[in-house]
Amino acid sequence: MGRERFEIVKNLDGFETLRLNEHEIELGIQVYSGKSQGYFVWYAPSIEVSGYGTTAKEAQESFKHNLDVFSEDILNLTSKNRELALFKLGWSKKNRSKKQFSKSYIDKDGVLHNFDPETEVETAFLEVA
Repeated sequence: MGRERFEIVKNLDGFETLRLNEHEIELGIQVYSGKSQGYFVWYAPSIEVSGYGTTAKEAQESFKHNLDVFSEDILNLTSKNRELALFKLGWSKKNRSKKQFSKSYIDKDGVLHNFDPETEVETAFLEVA
């Protein structure tokens, strides 16, 4: 499933969004990237999708591929199973509302949790339509 738009933008409100219908999925999610143990990594904890590579570009391409696989898998599920899969990831069903959600977070002391401690991490907000 090719993406017409794949942008990294600054998250202004701290909320993540996931909108879908029978044929498409739109995401506004937090993405963490960095280098750990010799590999570049991209990770979106709210959908449990990651990508890695020996270069930053390889990691981004791997992430894009895995995001496409995630999208295709979700869209190929029945409505009931789609909702169950998203509920298991921590999403709740709301009509066009925004949700603050992430398993990785930075505490008040600036420490990133649920990520390898040696990893230098950058944060971005990803919107995909």
